[in-house]
Amino acid sequence: MKYLTSLLLVLLPLCAFSDDAPEVENVKDLLWKNRVVVIWSDDQKTIAQALNDSADDVDDRDIIWFILDGSKVMSNYSGTISGEFSENTAKKYSGIGKKVILVGKDGEVKKTADALALDLLFEEIDRMPMRINEMEKKKDDE
Repeated sequence: MKYLTSLLLVLLPLCAFSDDAPEVENVKDLLWKNRVVVIWSDDQKTIAQALNDSADDVDDRDIIWFILDGSKVMSNYSGTISGEFSENTAKKYSGIGKKVILVGKDGEVKKTADALALDLLFEEIDRMPMRINEMEKKKDDE
């Protein structure tokens, strides 16, 4: 009985952790919980640093970001990113022709740009009805 209890105490946290951040294969895997920013760039480190420098603002707006360079992916996503993510994302958004895409929680493309401008991205998100509701709820909770 002690062995079974010990085994459960070890396995339950692992199960809980894996449910929190499942493997992501497509942007649609993150919908209704996150806004997604996809950036195509061969300068992943510089862009990741800018995003990490604004981590509080990114987190406050429920943003998961991905920087794609061919099959290489950098992200703030805490789970596993499928090997097919880059290809799936490129197929889904190839017709847009922009290097930065903001996808709302509802799955709709909300903004596209040729370069990442965080202040403009945050402004766009803050004008979204769902975000306005989130900010009002947060204010009411304080």
